[in-house]
Amino acid sequence: NLNGKNYIFFTWKKSIILHLDYKDNLQILA
Repeated sequence: NLNGKNYIFFTWKKSIILHLDYKDNLQILA
């Protein structure tokens, strides 16, 4: 169903962005 696909895509995009922010923060702390 379309709504489920959009939800998965949205959460996937959000997790990628959070992961990139996390890696950037680690580099700043290092």
